[in-house]
Parts: sequence; structure tokens; C-alpha cells
Amino acid sequence: MGCTGVGDDGCAAVLVTGAVGRRTEGENRLLDESYAQAQLVLEQCHSTQSDESTKGLVLLTMSTLFSERGTFADAIQKLQKIQELGLSSLAVRVAASEALAGLYLESYQDDASSVTADMCLQLLETIRLEIGGGGSEFLEARAKALKGLVELVHGNVESGNVALSYGEFLHCMRDFQMARELYQKATQDVSESKDFTDSQSLSACNMNSEMLLGATCALGQLEAHLRNFDDAEEILTAALKKAEERFEI
Repeated sequence: MGCTGVGDDGCAAVLVTGAVGRRTEGENRLLDESYAQAQLVLEQCHSTQSDESTKGLVLLTMSTLFSERGTFADAIQKLQKIQELGLSSLAVRVAASEALAGLYLESYQDDASSVTADMCLQLLETIRLEIGGGGSEFLEARAKALKGLVELVHGNVESGNVALSYGEFLHCMRDFQMARELYQKATQDVSESKDFTDSQSLSACNMNSEMLLGATCALGQLEAHLRNFDDAEEILTAALKKAEERFEI
């Protein structure tokens, strides 16, 4: 069984599924042979593909198998190769960044995880500027959530703005109730809290005015999605007043 090149995404999908299936069948027996067979299938698929998005998907799967076996160095190497595929899809590259940052954290390479999260954000910002934005909001939310998580693990709650980042992620995932709670915490802590000994409050109090304004607008938009139009109008009106004060409109 083999693939012949560009356009064989269906064949590639079969090979990837088959490789993971071989891994799954052997999991309970913990057989190294099943993992080796899966890797061979994936290597065959990778070598015969010229489409970089498909190659990225294969490398992502290979990395998963390596990480499951505890061979983090090999898993990290596969993920790094994805970042070198300039024409690979953004979704694959963001997924690789998430996995790479996670492996770095598990390997106690905290600085490397932070660099990975920053590079992911920079990549999406560059793409947004080049193509004029649009179509990658969900990926941007995932990248922000990744950065917030990395900062939280590092203990940098005041610079991570974790509540806002994770709220944006949940908003895109349509978990509106949890997103609302996080937006409310981000805005209420700034406007109400005066206790600077509370690290959770400090993280919100350290938000600059632009980020606070963004959190307020996001909360108003979310209330509109929930059809709470009176609340949405009140929140967005308050956001407009803040914008007028901030930018002297």
C-alpha cells in the first residue's frame, strides 16, 4: 500500500488511520512491535507525499506516537520539522505549536515553551497583516490560550492575562457560559479590586486599558450571542464611553 503524491489526501488519511490503529491494537499488550509498525507506515506516507499540509499531519501523528512512548526528544524533533514546512496549513502549524509547547513543559524546558508560544502568535500576526485578516480567529484564540497557559505554568499570572486569553478561546468554542464568567472576572477585578496582595486580582489589574476595553467588548458581544440584548447594550455602551475617554474621541 502506498501513496503517489499530491492529491492523495484520502490515501494519506487511510495510512495515518491504519498506523494509529496498529498502535491501538497493541496498546494493551504494550508491544513495541505495534509502535514500530505504525511508525513505518507513517514514514512511508511522509516520504511519498509532496503536499506539505499532509506531511505536517503525518509528522504530527508520528510525534504523538513518540510522546506516548516517552521519547520526547524524537517527538519534539518531528514537531520542529512541521514549523519548517512553510506551505503547511496554519491549523497544522498551530496544533504543532500547542504540542511542542506542551512537550517542552513536560521536559522542564520552560523558556523553550515560552518561545514556542510567542512564535505561534507572531506567525498568526504576520499572516493576518499579509492577507488582511479574517478566517483565522479561532486559531488566534487557540494561540492566545496557549500563551496564557504557558505564562500561568511559569507563574507569570500578572503578565499572562490568563482569564482573558482563555475566555476568548472558550468563546470561539461556543462555551458561552464559562467564557462569560472569565470575561466578567477580567473586567470586575480591574474596576472593583483594590487588594494588590491577591495575585488573581493583580493579573487583571495589570491589564492595560486597551485589553480591558477588549474584554468589555467581548463580554457585550457574548451577551448579544446569548440574546441578552439589554445587558449587551448596557455593556457595549459602557465600552463606547471608555473608548471615547481613552482615545479622546
